[in-house]
Amino acid sequence: MFSKEPFDSELGLLTVPSDVGFKGAWCNKVFGEEMKLQPLLVLSLLFFSLIAAPNSYLPTVKASGECCESQAIDLFLTGTNSLSPFDSDKNELHSKSLTSSIPNEETIGAWSFQPGYHGDINSEEWTFSITYEVENAAGVQLNATVKINIGPNQFTGETPAGDTYVPGGSGVLTTSIQVDTGTLVSSDIVSVELVMSSLVFVVPGSDAKIDFLWGDEEHESKLEANLPLMDIDISEPIIDGRTLHIPAILRSGFSQKLIEEGTITCSVNGELLSGEPVKTPSGQDVKATWSWSAGKSFSDDSVQIEINYVMQSGGSSWLASGQFEVQLEDGDGSGTYYGSEEPIRTNNSNGLSVIIDADLDERDGIVIERVTRLVIKDDMAYWMRWGITNQNSESLKVDSVWKRFDGGFSESQYEDGIIDNSELERFTSRLQSQELTLNFLENALQLESEPLLGGSFRDFRTIEVGIDLNDDNTVNRNQVTLIISTTQSIKEGDYFDLLQQFILPQSESYWNKVSLDISLHSDSQSSFTDIHEKTSEDLETSHERHITEEVYTVHADNILSWNKLDLRVKTSTNPLYSPLPLAFICLSVIAILFSTCLLLARGKDKKPLILETILIPLVAAAYWYAFPMEGIGALMGGIGGIWMVTTIITPKRLGEDGMPDTSSMPEVPTISCPKCTTVNPVVSDIRPLRLPCGGCGRVLKIVA
Repeated sequence: MFSKEPFDSELGLLTVPSDVGFKGAWCNKVFGEEMKLQPLLVLSLLFFSLIAAPNSYLPTVKASGECCESQAIDLFLTGTNSLSPFDSDKNELHSKSLTSSIPNEETIGAWSFQPGYHGDINSEEWTFSITYEVENAAGVQLNATVKINIGPNQFTGETPAGDTYVPGGSGVLTTSIQVDTGTLVSSDIVSVELVMSSLVFVVPGSDAKIDFLWGDEEHESKLEANLPLMDIDISEPIIDGRTLHIPAILRSGFSQKLIEEGTITCSVNGELLSGEPVKTPSGQDVKATWSWSAGKSFSDDSVQIEINYVMQSGGSSWLASGQFEVQLEDGDGSGTYYGSEEPIRTNNSNGLSVIIDADLDERDGIVIERVTRLVIKDDMAYWMRWGITNQNSESLKVDSVWKRFDGGFSESQYEDGIIDNSELERFTSRLQSQELTLNFLENALQLESEPLLGGSFRDFRTIEVGIDLNDDNTVNRNQVTLIISTTQSIKEGDYFDLLQQFILPQSESYWNKVSLDISLHSDSQSSFTDIHEKTSEDLETSHERHITEEVYTVHADNILSWNKLDLRVKTSTNPLYSPLPLAFICLSVIAILFSTCLLLARGKDKKPLILETILIPLVAAAYWYAFPMEGIGALMGGIGGIWMVTTIITPKRLGEDGMPDTSSMPEVPTISCPKCTTVNPVVSDIRPLRLPCGGCGRVLKIVA
């Protein structure tokens, strides 16, 4: 019978079933039993129907864009028995050692994967290569066989006829395998096996061996293959004012990993789009949607779109292209695609910044006021914005994180792509319950709440949650900041947890970088008497003591791969350790020590003592860089000791002529020798007095 629509949706033609004639059943059904149509009349009807076909049946897509055929691809040997086309899987070294000659066949390894895709395989020569290292021998003579299985079909390749000699040291063993034309189905397993038929060491020493190595960047062992692994289907652009949203479906057996590991770009009329696409699921596949805004000068009726995907760095690419007829509308449109499908939280492609500001306050005991900011970027920021405006939407899957929120918004709120105040309030109020710790941080962001916040809900006096959209309430990739403010009582003299490793260990992480910045402040009457830092890598830290506060800061560019992160702080309100009292103590001790030395130096030259005041900045530096109070006390004692020793060993002051200063001594009479003119002091009041001259020895007689 005829289809429900009189025109083919792609060709714009009237469709006529091959099993129905122009006379008979179809004529009777349409025109009644009594009507008889001649063939000429029917042809005329067909002709006029084609001319009068309404525009709604004409296709807007002039050329759909899709690809792809079999492509050259490197399948890396990874793990103990896996093949992978992704560079990121080359992360762990594996090896197989042979320490003696082998009389029979021995399997070095077998590696496999399931492409999960279908297509034709071209007749090509594949190449297997594996890194080896020969130790304590001049070389090795060997025969090797490589077996490739593609579903039920097996292909083999051998080393050149006769024994193959590999010299001592490191190198690459290479074998070619001819693979015939065939068909790959999604259930097929592709595997490669290396079998050593014979192996003999040449001039072996003690502990001679050969290691076959694979699995990491340095030892890149691989199978150079040619397989159909994926295709790209460009769908009809969605017109939004003068913006085109360009969806492309990436079909493969790798699902989400395909778009996470590779590089995908889109060009419109030869112009490469700089923004990242919005990534959403399409069944088992992935849909990437770019947004392109037509400039004011654009007036064409069609656009040329190209999608390029590169799976491996330096490898071949998959290219899909298509010419599409478009009719732009009024208005600029939205700059980012917004749809009803929940976006993908892609692995290893999102940035997270953790910023913690904490203040120690002495009121009703010691209270720490803490603000934790999670700055979420890239695809996760889009997912957050989309989820806030789609809380408990009917389009969500049952296991979606956003299904646990209350929602209940109008249809227009779900569809407008705008985050309004009611949606924000609903989201933050929900998070202030234990939903924050039990669900959202852990299940949505893969962050453990207690190590991140320094405690659990029962430990907090107050907790408040907020969202900062950075003055942008649309759904896009601009960063979102989740703000968690808490107050918590801590015991004096006990350590409190400032931060521990909070990134949950999982095989796949949503983050590719997690930066950390912490700023901890005390007030003038409290201090940090000890800071415990235990990390797997070095932190950038500083601890300073100002007159009104102590400041402890921490910075790390990326803590994602750290195994250990443990920061704990011990607090005290003892005045001997607190910034303001300790500053007065230091000033007082220095003043007392210096004043005491000045008093002891009366009648002596004070220049050496004054010169040694350059030691005072050492105390200031020790105070500023938060040396322990005991250390500062020892330093001040040492400086005081130096001053004291200098005071003691400094001689009395000298006059201008280099002689001792006698200005404060009693006046003594003198007599000059008439012979040598030597001045002799008269130290006795007895008269007459005979006094020998100190110059010539003549006896001088004094009678009065």
